This record gives sequence, C-alpha cells and structure tokens, in this order.
Amino acid sequence: KNGRVKGLNEVSLDRTYSGLSVYDIEGIPIPLCPSCANKLENLIETEKEDFEQQPNNYLQGTLLAILFSIPGIFVTFIFLLLGRIAAISGFAYFFLAQKGYMWAKGKMNKIGIIIISLISLLYTVIGMYVSYIAIIVKELFSYPDMKGFSIIELIKITLMSLNEPEIKKELLSNIYLSLYVCGIFIVIKMFETFKENKKSIIKKN
Repeated sequence: KNGRVKGLNEVSLDRTYSGLSVYDIEGIPIPLCPSCANKLENLIETEKEDFEQQPNNYLQGTLLAILFSIPGIFVTFIFLLLGRIAAISGFAYFFLAQKGYMWAKGKMNKIGIIIISLISLLYTVIGMYVSYIAIIVKELFSYPDMKGFSIIELIKITLMSLNEPEIKKELLSNIYLSLYVCGIFIVIKMFETFKENKKSIIKKN
C-alpha cells in the first residue's frame, strides 16, 4: 500500500513540474512555465513604465520636505536638554524630509533621494546651531544678572559665546557626529531605493 501511494505521488509531482523551467529572478532560481515567465516580465516592464511616467513633483516635494523637517529641530533641542546624544536626531531629519517629499508625491528616484539628502543634511547643521542657541539662552535666563535683558539681547550674547573655543569645539563635534549619523541613513536609504527602482531581470537558467 505504501509503495503504491509513493508511486502515485511521484507521478503527480512529475506531471506538476513538467513543462517548467528554472528562471533566475534577481539571483533567485524560481520554476516557472514559459507563459508565466513572459507575463511576469511584461508586468515588471509595465510597472517600470508607469513609474517613469509619474510626474516628478520635485518643487512640491522640496517645499514639503523643508516644511516637514522643522520639527526635527525640537528633537535635537530635547536630546540636548536631556543630555542625550543629539546626533541621533540626524535620523529624524531624513525621516521627516522623506515624509514631506512623499506627501507631495515627489518621485523617489535618484534626484528625489538627492533632494531629501541635501535637505536633511542642511537641517542637521541648522538644527544643531538653533538648539545650541536655545540651550544657552535658557541657561542665561537662569542667572539673576540676566533678568533685565531682553530675548534679543540674550541671543546676541549667545551668538558671541559660540565663538568661544570650548563651546565652538563641542558644537562642531556634535554637528560632525550628527552629519555622520544622517549620512549613514542616507546611504542605506539610497541603496534600498535604487534596488527597488532597478528593473528586475528574468533570465532562464
């Protein structure tokens, strides 16, 4: 009985896989019939053409990426306030810029990634400067001798203090570290995006 069942299963499998060929799809061997392989190739080609025909929306994407990145400054400020590593906020700038760009339906191609990357890097520097100024102004407010100064005067004093060697060194160190962290995320995202947009190749083995 067991022998008969085994024989039937073998015949069934042979019939199931008859007419199939192994196709290499992005390095993965997959058994497909010629008709299925042709349909899959046509589907991939259609999706690629649809993507290329989408409007770029670079301007709208840039504007919203800039707007969406503003909250990242508060993230940097909070991390500095809590004494945490503010460089982590480098991730936030890229994430927010990407969200704004995609909200505007900007095309996620090479140019789109460059736009998001430049905005996130720019905000990484701006966010750290603004956050440092805010932290120092906050500290100055706590000194009794500074009670009579206006916010504008305190900002001016803060800007002058940023030229102090120790403060300048600490500020630049945080900026460089933030740019490094942001840069890592940019490289990862660029690799993922280029891989997604790369046309799949179907090759018969």
